[in-house]
Amino acid sequence: MPTWWLDWETPGSAIVSADAFMVQVKGLMFDTVYGEQPPSVEIPSMPNYNSAWPQGYQNFVSTYSMDAFFGSLLEEVPIGGWVNKLYTTEITTAKLNAFLPGI
Repeated sequence: MPTWWLDWETPGSAIVSADAFMVQVKGLMFDTVYGEQPPSVEIPSMPNYNSAWPQGYQNFVSTYSMDAFFGSLLEEVPIGGWVNKLYTTEITTAKLNAFLPGI
């Protein structure tokens, strides 16, 4: 995927202690054909460390990063498919209501 890029920055200095190394990273994935398009969600306040689980690696990912990842992935990777007529059925709003309530 030659036009898929990651623009990342560390908004603050790393925090280093005897027990931990913490760094915040702001990342935006984008397709260079479309340019950088930040997601419409706000960047939430993210925790640096959860003291209830000190024994392992901790990583926190925001909705901002997930929206940027999947939004740019859909621009970069074409999605296609086909439906075999033998297995198709009539789709009604009553059937779609299970997935899209209120339609």
